[in-house]
Amino acid sequence: MRGFCAYPFFSDFTAPVPQKGRGPKGRLDSMPEGYTHIRTARAAARLANIEPADGAAFDCGANGPDMLFCYRVWRKSARRGEDLPKIGDRLHGENTGAFLQALLENAKTPAQQSYAMGFLCHYAADCALHPYVVMITKPGAAYGMPGGHGYFEIALDSFLHQKDTGKSAVSVNDNTPALSEEALEGAAELLQAGIRAALGLTVSRRAVKDSFAHTRLLRRHFVSSLRIKYALFWLVEPLFGGRGFITGHITPAHLKGTGKNETPLPEVWEHPFTGEEQQADLAALLEQAERTGAAYMMAAQGYWQSKLRLEKVMSVIGSRSYLSGLEDEVSAPQPEETEEPAPEPAQPELPEQPEVQEQEPEEAGEPKWQDIDIFDELDHNSVG
Repeated sequence: MRGFCAYPFFSDFTAPVPQKGRGPKGRLDSMPEGYTHIRTARAAARLANIEPADGAAFDCGANGPDMLFCYRVWRKSARRGEDLPKIGDRLHGENTGAFLQALLENAKTPAQQSYAMGFLCHYAADCALHPYVVMITKPGAAYGMPGGHGYFEIALDSFLHQKDTGKSAVSVNDNTPALSEEALEGAAELLQAGIRAALGLTVSRRAVKDSFAHTRLLRRHFVSSLRIKYALFWLVEPLFGGRGFITGHITPAHLKGTGKNETPLPEVWEHPFTGEEQQADLAALLEQAERTGAAYMMAAQGYWQSKLRLEKVMSVIGSRSYLSGLEDEVSAPQPEETEEPAPEPAQPELPEQPEVQEQEPEEAGEPKWQDIDIFDELDHNSVG
């Protein structure tokens, strides 16, 4: 315990970072969980019959922008140098399609393409699950308490890890694997390109790489099988970011509705952003995320293999808010209208020229693009 308390986030942190759980307009928590995302991404890869070249890069990509939340999170925003937690928050809702397109266009190495495919699966999972999370954390719901968003997500992480491995405590290697230096460099390069494209901001390579290290540092210490750390954090967290700021990320945690004599979590619920009735429990939503993630991976692979136009890829992926799962004026901003150029002065008429037949490009020229039906291909590749 002494070694853990010696880490700087106890002594230096004096102000909370933005938190989620405030209804449809809530902002994102600072340290979300990773195992659910990695598990969903791996299932999507199996469904698409794709084996990522770099498994660790793929798993880290499945953490999406969330790893940016952990960058110097123990410091006040003004003292971080580069406020990557704020940038990570913005990436979940602003110009999301431009960010993902930048990943696709700049992913050149096998590790970068693995990372980008994992990131697409994170986007798919957030869009599928976050409306349910917003619903289940509203006042009066099962997780309507302060910090409910974090408590729900870590409980789901623990529940799925127990189901898969027999152990409910999620180790850091299962939610944030270590990357090789080459893969880390490539992932940081992609994040820099995406942040420039989506937000018009330039961040340093060093800061982005540090966010990966800080995520592993924090998650390594958020395992408390005997609940000793949990009890300590419960006592001190009101002094920092409020209830749930730390304990909302401690594993293992019990998922409400899964024990004996507990009321199951809702299967029929109202979408918090559209008001429409939904008939899908967590298992169905996870399956939806896997299927959509598989389609995104196939689209990306089709683009890299010169089988699919970029415009077609982006029409499949879209530009949705990670929180609502919908496109809106923030996640998919319309391009600004430009003034039409003044008409050029009339030119004197020239005598007609003989018509020249346009030549077809030779077979050895540029590759012919070929659109494919992603969901038809997905059905064909389905493992049932």
